[in-house]
Amino acid sequence: MKKLSKFFACLSIILVGVLALVGCGDKPPVDTNIYVSTEAQLQQAVSQSADKSKIVLTDNIELTDQLTVLKELTIDLAGFTISNNTVDIWDDTDGVDTWSLISVQENGNLTITGNGKLTAKMNDCYAVDVRDNAVVTIKNGTFNGNVSAVYVINNATANIDGGFFTIRQLSTYNDYRYLLNAFDANNQDAKIIVKGGKFREYDPSHSNSENPQMNFVAEGYQSVEDAYGNFVVSKIAE
Repeated sequence: MKKLSKFFACLSIILVGVLALVGCGDKPPVDTNIYVSTEAQLQQAVSQSADKSKIVLTDNIELTDQLTVLKELTIDLAGFTISNNTVDIWDDTDGVDTWSLISVQENGNLTITGNGKLTAKMNDCYAVDVRDNAVVTIKNGTFNGNVSAVYVINNATANIDGGFFTIRQLSTYNDYRYLLNAFDANNQDAKIIVKGGKFREYDPSHSNSENPQMNFVAEGYQSVEDAYGNFVVSKIAE
């Protein structure tokens, strides 16, 4: 009987230790992500979600209007595509100014991740633009615009940490020179900071989008041409 009592005492001690390790009784973490699969859901999430929300795609989404970000958000493409294959978005009429699939404006701060795609309709809009005092940070993915993939104006900033950048409609020079583009009148204030990514036939360390030519590659990083004429940015080995 004494042996059985000792057995149960030991078992109780073991169970207490295991419960302490697994946090028995703790509630599972709440998933606060916002999941979207349609344009209506995405537009609503961007306009009505709380600051610092994370929006996650669960399907490809076709846009009929620009997605305008005015707050701090993360959009996780989750491997899916945002595009506008049927309806033009570009409209530079004063007071309208829809230029891109995604536009970050005012004091917005958007992070794009999830290794998906932004694909603009042929001969239509940019993939991303950043205006006013806004910031965009691109972690990865494929960005396919027209004339420019990423366009920056005013005092805005585009941080490019990774991704592949290309365009469907070439410049009037029949090349990729405006792939990343800061509006000339603001290019001392509008910032493009490149720390990674691959750029189709465009060298961000010698950007001909600007006059005079500008270096968008961050200090300590390098832009190297590959065998296919693309330029790959990486950190310089110490």
